[in-house]
Order: sequence, then structure tokens, then C-alpha cells
Amino acid sequence: MNDIPCENCKEFYDLQKRIPISLPCGHTLCKVCLADVFKRLSYIKCPVDSKKHFLKLDDFPTNFLVRKLISGEITTYASSSQIAKPINTEPVMKKSKSTPDNADTSSKVIYFFL
Repeated sequence: MNDIPCENCKEFYDLQKRIPISLPCGHTLCKVCLADVFKRLSYIKCPVDSKKHFLKLDDFPTNFLVRKLISGEITTYASSSQIAKPINTEPVMKKSKSTPDNADTSSKVIYFFL
């Protein structure tokens, strides 16, 4: 089981009371914090980025990734095949007579997950 804290109250998520709930801005709060805010306001103001969300309490979805992490269904262990690896790409554009002198023809490094 992984201990992951709520971004608001810093208490650890669980599967009964402090269920991880996703906000439309992408941040996650526990259901206790969301319910507490709804007692005072008719909207949720994200404590991380201050965005306001006008949904009913039951319309916010569970963050299933965090739920699976805290339940132990998946772990945070990353094997070497799951780690981002850089690759060099060939230049997309090669200089030719019609290529402007200020065109970027250098190689780019991009990251991808296997």
C-alpha cells in the first residue's frame, strides 16, 4: 500500500473516507476536503491553482490511478523498461538550396515511455 497525501489537508488517501477525487484542473483532493468546502460554498476552489469548479459534489470523478496506487493494485516501482529514455532523432529538414539560412535543422532529443 502506498501513502499518498491529499493536496489540501495532507492526510493520506484511503478507500473508505479519504477517497481521491479528481478536479477538472487535474489536481486531486480527498472527498472529506471536497465535502467540507461544499458545506461553505457552492463551488470548489482548487487549493493548488485557485481555479473554481462549479460541479455537484457527486459529479467529481474518483482518481482511479491514485486509488489503485493506495490499494496496492499497482505499485510505484518502475522497471528499466518503464523509465523515460532519450532518443536522438534525425533532422526533420536537411539544408538544401531552397532552405533559408536561419532554418533550424539541428537534431532534437525527445523522451518516450516504453
